[in-house]
Parts: sequence; structure tokens; C-alpha cells
Amino acid sequence: YLSFNLAVYSLESADFAMVQWYDGTSWQTLKQILNGDPEEQQAFTPFHLMLPEGAAGISNFGVRVVLQSIFSQDGGYLYLDDVVVAGDPVE
Repeated sequence: YLSFNLAVYSLESADFAMVQWYDGTSWQTLKQILNGDPEEQQAFTPFHLMLPEGAAGISNFGVRVVLQSIFSQDGGYLYLDDVVVAGDPVE
């Protein structure tokens, strides 16, 4: 699983934030936050996301947080804290 605290603020209509994992070939989206979503608030929101079974045993596994913002007058931003990636060892 993947858990973290994320604060997203001031997204505009074309802005978004995404949490993605790398499957060895391409980035896959676990969570997307758009303007107006309940998670788009200034306070930290806790997330606990299950990674798919395909994430097990990938030697170059990765996680990233992406913010796309048009950075107009207010400009969107995010804060990330307390990231934990956990699972069963693969033998």
C-alpha cells in the first residue's frame, strides 16, 4: 500500500494533481485531484491507497506526485508529507 498526507490548494479549471506509480514501463495513476474536488483544500488530507498486484516485484518501481498548474494569478500548489510504501516481501 501507499499512504501519505497531501495538501492541494488553489487549483484552477485546467489544473490537477496526480499520484502515480511506475510499472516498469510507464506511469499509472492511483489518484487524481481536480479543481473543486473535496481533497482540494489547504489542509492535509490523509490517503491510504492500495497498489495493484502488478506492483509486486518490479525492480525499478517508483512513486511520484505530479502537479499541473497554469500558474495564473493564484497558482496551484501542493504539500506532501509522511509517505509510506509498504507490502509483503517478494522472494
